[in-house]
Amino acid sequence: MNEPTRENPPEEKGGFFQSLKQGLSKTRTSFAGGIDNLIHGKAQLGPELMDEVEETLLLADVGVQTTQRIIDELNRQIEEARIRDREGMLDHLRQMMIRLLETHQKDWDDSIHSPFVVLVVGVNGSGKTTTIGKLAQRWHNEGKKVMLAAGDTFRAAAVEQLQMWADRIGIACIRQNSGADPSAVAFDGVRAAVARKMDIVIIDTAGRLH
Repeated sequence: MNEPTRENPPEEKGGFFQSLKQGLSKTRTSFAGGIDNLIHGKAQLGPELMDEVEETLLLADVGVQTTQRIIDELNRQIEEARIRDREGMLDHLRQMMIRLLETHQKDWDDSIHSPFVVLVVGVNGSGKTTTIGKLAQRWHNEGKKVMLAAGDTFRAAAVEQLQMWADRIGIACIRQNSGADPSAVAFDGVRAAVARKMDIVIIDTAGRLH
């Protein structure tokens, strides 16, 4: 187990954090661009437009089952004449997505267990490292004792990237060398969090294992 250095990493122009920001911007732009194309496209209300909606949702990683659920609901609303034009369809799509997100929203009670263990999973490129950094920063700002565990030992530079987040926030990061057993890193992280009486430990994972 290695402890982080307290020196903040240099934030050079075009550096790691700038790359993360640009990557997230591309994701937002891609989805927003797809919606914009739907708004300004030429397809009329009907099968062709539904195909465009389905493609936009799938490219945005909404998921096959959720996408099909949305498409089925939109088609039902069209058949019942509750949706009469493209603008009405897009407004209904927006309301459906908000409703789906709110339905599955749950408040986290990090006081149930100490340390509260957060295992972050997701395929490569889904933003796990950035999410970990944001969660750690938020909880740290709330006065909680937070620790990270660099369990993504397969992706090149993943350990170093998580360490940079830890250094920037000013918290500990449990890590091993690249190629190490991810489960061993997770175990070491939880054990260290217990020993040091941490409130929260956030464990990164390898996307290729998902």
